[in-house]
Amino acid sequence: MYSVSDMQDDTEVVQAIFDDLLSTIPDIHNKEISVLGRYNVDIDRIGNTDRVFRIQRDTGVISYIQQSGGKELRAQFLTVHKSKGLEADIVIILNCNSGKLGFPSDMTDDIVLNLLLSEADQFENSEERRLFYVAMTRARQLVYFVSDAFFKSKFISEIEVDLGTSPNRKCPRCKTADVVLRKSGTAKNGGKYRFYGCTNFQYGCEFTTTEWD
Repeated sequence: MYSVSDMQDDTEVVQAIFDDLLSTIPDIHNKEISVLGRYNVDIDRIGNTDRVFRIQRDTGVISYIQQSGGKELRAQFLTVHKSKGLEADIVIILNCNSGKLGFPSDMTDDIVLNLLLSEADQFENSEERRLFYVAMTRARQLVYFVSDAFFKSKFISEIEVDLGTSPNRKCPRCKTADVVLRKSGTAKNGGKYRFYGCTNFQYGCEFTTTEWD
């Protein structure tokens, strides 16, 4: 699992993943690689910085040119919906962040769909969870989740809790999301502070706390 520093851009992390694949998997050029996004616009999260990536938006083909050594690696971008029924050896899921166009999308669940589901199936983000499951299970061998440490998807937080790998403390209010560092600095009186907030703030949790040294 990887995290990014900029919620709007996954370029550096995808580059790091490709470099890792090139250095650790001897037959990587014989592997099928899929890059999945919740929406078509997620392909724009990978930029053409320094000509490292060549992206054919009409076909979804992503070509990566390694800066050291000049090795090339190709992947296919698909939306999660279009990936249904398909598989790849390695899957990279972009934008596993909170927000309106994140994963899960911060949209209300499909009202018409909920009418067709049993009451037991109508849990929060039910359709988004199904899509996330589809995305994960496209991988035959490896799956990478790309998320921002400060705005991570609730699905990523839940996976970290299940695996016991969460690096952060849990929010005492909503009980499910992480409390992460938002800002630190020195106040006018010379005291040093650290301001923390819940990663579930996009979903209504307003918990914050400030610690002083």
